[in-house]
Amino acid sequence: MKNIFLVFLFLLVGCGTTKPTFTYPPDISDLCESSKYIAKQKIEQVNNSQLKIIASCIVVKVDGTKNFSGEWAWFDQYWKMYVCGLCSGKKIQIACHPVTKGGISAFTLIHEWAHYWLINNYNDYTHDPKYKSYFSRWVEPKVNYFINEKNILETKRTIKDIQEQYLKMNNGDSISLNGIDKNGEKFHVDFIVIK
Repeated sequence: MKNIFLVFLFLLVGCGTTKPTFTYPPDISDLCESSKYIAKQKIEQVNNSQLKIIASCIVVKVDGTKNFSGEWAWFDQYWKMYVCGLCSGKKIQIACHPVTKGGISAFTLIHEWAHYWLINNYNDYTHDPKYKSYFSRWVEPKVNYFINEKNILETKRTIKDIQEQYLKMNNGDSISLNGIDKNGEKFHVDFIVIK
């Protein structure tokens, strides 16, 4: 009877868990898979340890509004800056050509997958310098900020300050922003200056 109870408990617990899934735009699914693998491989190589698939992730394309030396970016209305890619740990947004929906930067996609792996395995939202030679634009920030989006006034002041700092910085410099969004979820954004 004890064995039957253990088997039942195992099935009950086992059936209650869902395996993380990955959802990609169909036309770039191969690029997404290879980018995910490359980022994982590089991090494992540096840390000499295996990463685990902990969270599901969706990749979405965002129509670019400006091209910087062959790489598309969209103007983000919230941040009031151009963005090539974002990763929250569960969602990756990547800029694309606004008409053809192509023109995806593999380097940026690999960079965002690196954030996925680091956020989910190590709760690391930073650009740790030990990965600098492995990922494009993986630079240490010159300026760090923290915001809690529930404090609207603080958030508006911080965004204004980030915009002012951005204009003063050199091409390739980085601004790092960590925070808590309106839903209480942690997030991280790196603003890399592209001029």
